[in-house]
Amino acid sequence: MSNERHRNAQFNGHLGIMREVQALLLAVVMGTAVACAPTVKFEAPDEPIRLEINITIEQEVLIKVDQALDEVFEENPDIFGLSGESE
Repeated sequence: MSNERHRNAQFNGHLGIMREVQALLLAVVMGTAVACAPTVKFEAPDEPIRLEINITIEQEVLIKVDQALDEVFEENPDIFGLSGESE
């Protein structure tokens, strides 16, 4: 039986070493994971943000001018020498 006890003692000794190696490996992996974690920084820019936008509002202006001209023609039908009657 002493031979069997010796084997059990060796096996338990190997288990202890394996647990220590596993713990050390886990610590190394966790340390590496923490050290390699990406960092996100939010900083305001030094210069203001400029947006250059070209917007065409030609249609709205044309409608307003067209309506204003209609009013002028109604108030002054002879403005261009044209009467309200067609020849």
